[in-house]
Amino acid sequence: MANRVPLVVDTSTLYIKELPTGDNLDLTGSGVVGLSGLGATTANFTGIVTASAYYVGANEVISNSRQLKNIASLDATTTATIESAIAAAPNDFTSLNITGISTFQGNVNVGSAVTISASTGVITATTFSGSGASLTSIPNAALDNSSVSFGGISLSLGDSDATPAFDLTDATNYPLSSLTGAGTGVLTFLATPSSANLASAVTDETGSGSLVFATSPTLVTPALGTPTSGTLTNCTGLPVSTGISGLAANVATFLATHSSANLASAVTDETGSGALVFATSPTLVTPSLGVASATSINASGIVTATGGFNLGISSAGTSITSGSPVTTLNFVGAGNTFAFNGTTVDISIAGGGGGGTEEETVVASTSPVGVSSFVAATYRSASYLAQITQGSNYQVGRYLLIHDGTTVTVIEESAVATGSMLGSFDGTITGSDVELRVTMTSASSATVTVKADTISIP
Repeated sequence: MANRVPLVVDTSTLYIKELPTGDNLDLTGSGVVGLSGLGATTANFTGIVTASAYYVGANEVISNSRQLKNIASLDATTTATIESAIAAAPNDFTSLNITGISTFQGNVNVGSAVTISASTGVITATTFSGSGASLTSIPNAALDNSSVSFGGISLSLGDSDATPAFDLTDATNYPLSSLTGAGTGVLTFLATPSSANLASAVTDETGSGSLVFATSPTLVTPALGTPTSGTLTNCTGLPVSTGISGLAANVATFLATHSSANLASAVTDETGSGALVFATSPTLVTPSLGVASATSINASGIVTATGGFNLGISSAGTSITSGSPVTTLNFVGAGNTFAFNGTTVDISIAGGGGGGTEEETVVASTSPVGVSSFVAATYRSASYLAQITQGSNYQVGRYLLIHDGTTVTVIEESAVATGSMLGSFDGTITGSDVELRVTMTSASSATVTVKADTISIP
């Protein structure tokens, strides 16, 4: 069949004529339907073109399902035409494969789950999956949660803090090995809190051993220093020589070895010497009784007084010779007065009394001990025979003593011993008496026996 040339109306002449070659067929306001195909080099359509498929030559380029096919490249005009067609919403695609940048004028909906806003570019989806590793440059302001808080520290996403000040109030299970700044041994003690580990951790402790708490601790050889208070009711083992302060001289010695001699050494205002005296049945050696009163005095042997006697003897007004006669009275020296039934009788006895009476004193000390005395205001000097017995060792000597009321001088006339000399003698004034003293070379118990011849002051 030959080609047909369409007839058209020339609007300028109102004649029907053939469409000249090169002119366009204007179907504005009309439509062409029922075409099985349209072959043309160029076809420009305005309006909706409905076809089962579109071909360029023998190649299908738009399928019935509106998919672009068999297009190696598109020129600008074709691209603009397709973009314009797609831009005329709504456009539905079963699938759309695009390489490069695609611009959509309206929202893009992917099914019912995803929407891409054309105005804001915001993608709204019910869920997202995948690692998101390729997502970059997302601003914090675009995130619902743009910061993270933990341990009292708040950081914006992407920020860093090299030295955060964490609040660890609720922290648990922090390993001790991760702590820094602790002293040597402190972490060991925190892990195993024993006394030994505490001692290793502390650097200025005193003592050693177990940790001590206040109630009923057991202390081993502690140095307590000077406590402000304390009750020693149950304490034992306090050493007298070093454990008690404030004791006078020789008191600690007496407390440790409580002998008469040690007591005499500790006391500073005693009178006499020798053994400590108690009230019942004491044995006194040449005592100076002063003005004594007694219901009875039982004396055996010769009673002497270096200062003389001043005796008034009576028994309720009855003569003492009745039933208890005085058989012998010995007076030493001159000027003795004897009161008899209220009558004063002067008795003068010539001579010195036969060399005095022996006096014995037990000595167990190396300190000076008095062995004889006389009244300093009555006698100026004396001559002594002195004998010392110490076990199986003996000494005897003669000693002259004189005083001036202040100083006592003693010289040894002669002395002899069975071995080494056992002691030496000197004198001192004690109260109103002149006293002869012995100083032993050994503290072993010894008996010192002396006899005195005194010479009175004119």
